Order: sequence, then C-alpha cells, then structure tokens
Amino acid sequence: MRRLIKKLAKNKDQKGFLKSTTLTMGIKITGTGISFLAQVVLAQSMGGESYGIYTYIITFVNFMMIFSTFGLNTSALRYLPSFLIKEEYGLARGFFRFSNRFVTALAFLCILGIFVYFWIFPDKHPPAMKYGFMVAALVVPARTLVNQYSSFLRSLKKIHFALGPNELYIPGLTALCVWLYYLINSDKLTVEQGMTVTTTVCVLVAIFNFYLFRRFLPKEVSQASPKTEIKSWLAASLPLVMLTGFNQIIKQVDIVLLGSLRDTTEAGYYAASAKLVMLVSFGLSVVNFVFAPKISELHALGDYKKLQEMVTYSSRITFICTFPFCLILVLFGRTFLSWYGEEFVAAYYPMLFLVIGQVVNALCGSVGYLMTMTGNQNNVLYVVSGASILSITLNLILIPIFGATGAAISSATALSAWNIILYIIILKKLKIRASIF
Repeated sequence: MRRLIKKLAKNKDQKGFLKSTTLTMGIKITGTGISFLAQVVLAQSMGGESYGIYTYIITFVNFMMIFSTFGLNTSALRYLPSFLIKEEYGLARGFFRFSNRFVTALAFLCILGIFVYFWIFPDKHPPAMKYGFMVAALVVPARTLVNQYSSFLRSLKKIHFALGPNELYIPGLTALCVWLYYLINSDKLTVEQGMTVTTTVCVLVAIFNFYLFRRFLPKEVSQASPKTEIKSWLAASLPLVMLTGFNQIIKQVDIVLLGSLRDTTEAGYYAASAKLVMLVSFGLSVVNFVFAPKISELHALGDYKKLQEMVTYSSRITFICTFPFCLILVLFGRTFLSWYGEEFVAAYYPMLFLVIGQVVNALCGSVGYLMTMTGNQNNVLYVVSGASILSITLNLILIPIFGATGAAISSATALSAWNIILYIIILKKLKIRASIF
C-alpha cells in the first residue's frame, strides 16, 4: 500500500504531504490499537451494564464540549496558518490568548450546569449515573484545553505532536490505570471509579499539551503585542460550533436515543461496534488532520490549481486506505466484537450498516474541511443541520422497531446524505472535485 501511494507523488508538495501523512498514519494506527485496547479493558473491567452507563456519560460530555470549544479549535486551523504566512504575529498571539480564556470560561460554565442540574433533580437518575456525571464534569475543561492546544499545534505544523494527546496518551494511560486497578483488586470497576481514572488522565494530558504548545510557539508570536478581532473570530466560530454540534448529533444521537428508547446495555454494545467502524474512515481522518491547515494556506494564497492537485492526491490516499479496513471488519468483525465480551457480538449486523455510511464518507473526500477552511462554513451548516434532523427523525422511527440495527441505518443514511450534497456544492461553487472520481 505504501509503495502504491508513493508512486502517486509527483512533486515536492505531494512528497512532503506523503511524508506527513505516512507518519500521521503510523501514529493513528498505533492510537487506534491503543484506543481499542482501552475500550476492551474498560468493558471487561466494568461489565456490560456499567460500561453502557460509562459510554452514555462520555457521550453527553462530548456534547458539552461542543459548547465549551465554541468552534474556536476549528477556527484556529482556519485563521492561524493565514496569520503566520502573512507574518501577522500580533493577531496570532491575540487569537491564542483570547481563545484559551474564552473556552476555559465556557468549560467551567458546563461544570456549573451539571452540578445545578443534579441539585435540582437529585433523585431522577440512578446513583451510578449521578455520581459518574459529577466526576465526569471535570473532564470537560481538561478535554477542551487538550483539543484547543492540539489545534494550535496543528496550525504550527507540529502535526505529530498534536496527535499524541488524543490518539496515544489519553487512551493509553486510561487502559494502563484501569488494568492495574483490576489486577490489584480483581473487582469490577464502578462507573464512578472509571470516570475518576478518565478525569485524572485528561487533566494530566492537558498540562502536558500546554507544555508542548509553549515549547513550539514561535518567538515572533510570543514577543508580539497581541491584537484581537474578537467580533470577527466569534462571528466565524458561531457557525462552526453549530456545525460541530449538528455533526456530533449525527455521530452520537443514535447512541443517546438507543440508550433512552431501549436500554443502556444495548447502547453499550452498539457503541463498541461504532468505535470499530471508525477504522473505515481511518484514511480520511489521517488526510484531514494533515490537510486542513494546507487548505487554509493555499486558499489564503489564492492557489486553487495547487489546491486541486493536493485534493486529488489526498483523495487517492484516502481511497487506498479505506477498503482494506472495510474488508477486515466484514470478515473479522465478530471476532473483534467478541474481544469486548461475547455478548457484544450481537452488534455485528448494525456494524455492517455503519460501514456502508463510512465508505460513502471516505469516498466523498475532505468535503467538510474544504468548505470551512475556505470560508464557506454557512453552507456546511445548512447541509449538516438538515442531515442531523434527518438522523433524529429516522432514529426515533426505527429504533423502537429494529433497535440497534435501526440506529445504524439512520446514522448511515444521514452521514451519506450530507457528504454527497457537500460534494456537489463544492463541485459547483469551488470548481474542485473532492474525490478521486
């Protein structure tokens, strides 16, 4: 596979992109393995019921992080490469400082909201879920800052350092801590204990990510007088936070509604299969991670010919990386699910429908980033909001009838719809073909 991809590189830019993509892929593959191991360790250490509650809480934490990041992590990828290439160091420093303070304030507002909710409704949820949520509240600011500093590092072209926290450190340390606890005590982990481990790990990784950012921050930026364009930054970030919210709905609402309309145990099985299916979009996620700052840079320079060349090349890499993972999941999906526990094999057929959605997602290319990094985030917002409404509607109809399979069909349909529509819009608006076709 690597030789085939290498033969496609025709110029210096593509060879540099290939080098970054190859290293990123290596980290992503390692991170995927570690993340899978972490989920397996958690599932076996907690049991199906507790793992289902744990997954349910983490899903809600992810939704809260949409609000706390406010789209500023994506805005960093759009603005900072442009500021740096134009040597507008004051604006770069101003963005760093403002966005950090703003997202931190929003994250602590989320914590307050969680505690107020359980103060008003103390007996509405089981104790395991209640105390699990209260411990998980501290995950919000930690993960928010991890994601923000990772975006900063991506903007500074420190791609591989940006990958470490979410791909390696958090899942790796979580798996290690849970395994050590289980080895010493031989007791099933409670929801509160599982969330305590997750929270502690996230806080430590956030501190380390801050250190990396300070280490790689250019002197020209750190010594510049900060300048701000807060109104402009927030105006651009508002559609992005809404976009992230709708995108997260498409990714997570199936788990939430499955847990609400059926039960959290079935939702836990389904969540395990959904994590495995992310392997299918592995190539696209690697390409997006490397390519997003480059889109912003080429757009700022107005070099659309080179942008099309890079889009075509990146789409071919995505295509080559996608189908091996599809084949592996179709053939060995039951085996992988059994590693969580024999009862998780029940999620195999829903997993196949999710695979179809991810194949369409991968084949359409980097449509989301092509739109947002070129200032067309409003168009993406309209499309993805419609797709999220479609996802909610289909889930409400199909889950009571088909359970996890209905959730998978709903999510795959919504994901495919918004990718195909954005591909058509990019072709008409930007005159760029986002896929290999």
